[in-house]
Amino acid sequence: MIVDAHSHVFPRIHGQNGAGPTRGTGYGRALIGGGEIQITPPMGDGLAFSPEQLLANLDWGGVEKAVLLQGPLYGECNQYALEALRRYSDRLSG
Repeated sequence: MIVDAHSHVFPRIHGQNGAGPTRGTGYGRALIGGGEIQITPPMGDGLAFSPEQLLANLDWGGVEKAVLLQGPLYGECNQYALEALRRYSDRLSG
């Protein structure tokens, strides 16, 4: 069995880390402190990564399960992750 031991789901990026505030800017990019980085592939003008997107990526890569980790970069999304864990408990843990 292949398990992704470091995955994330988030409805948006609006948080904080050691470099400063974090904000999604669209097309997979985010401002972190004073710089901008690519977080996800440029799949749309928003910056979110739903549980369904994660599962599609897992399926594409032949990965059976994933462990969700949430951090301050994404902002407050613990409830979002908890709902994903409940809905997809056969594939996700955290």
